[in-house]
Amino acid sequence: MDTTTNIAKMDITGIELTKKHQDFSGIKWVLKAINKKRNRIILRSILFDSGKWVGTDGSRIHIYESQESFKEGIYESIINNSGKLILKFISDDLTKYPIWRNIFHSSKAPLELKINFVSDLSVEYTKIIRCMEASVTLDFQFFENLLMGNIDPWIVHIYEKLDPIYFMSERKTGIIMPMQI
Repeated sequence: MDTTTNIAKMDITGIELTKKHQDFSGIKWVLKAINKKRNRIILRSILFDSGKWVGTDGSRIHIYESQESFKEGIYESIINNSGKLILKFISDDLTKYPIWRNIFHSSKAPLELKINFVSDLSVEYTKIIRCMEASVTLDFQFFENLLMGNIDPWIVHIYEKLDPIYFMSERKTGIIMPMQI
């Protein structure tokens, strides 16, 4: 079902969802990965492509497999609060969005960890950091945004030194680029 509509009183084309919608929390999670301060509107926007919502700021990416079908394209968040999301449709040219499907990583088999949400995220963060090479780290805020509010278990794939770190749960994939110390 396509819920793209003309949103009353705002005269914009887009999507309006309340917190009762099955994709509400997933889309809000994707919005955590965008950079609202960037000048380039593309990095302040999210993409709906092939049944997935994608958000990136260039250093991390959140991908959520939608339970409902929407109009493919690029959307800007107009309202994002605890009870409502309004996404403005800004383009159907998917090539304007950063390439997200083929993120490079080593062909070596990754080290695989299973992490669970705990009240203190620093415990899970420390587990991951201890498995990485000593000269790299992860931005804790990116890690926190990825896991905060998610009670699902996550599988973490750690590849080579400067390869992205993959976090996977049932409908979500998060990718964070490590930083050299």
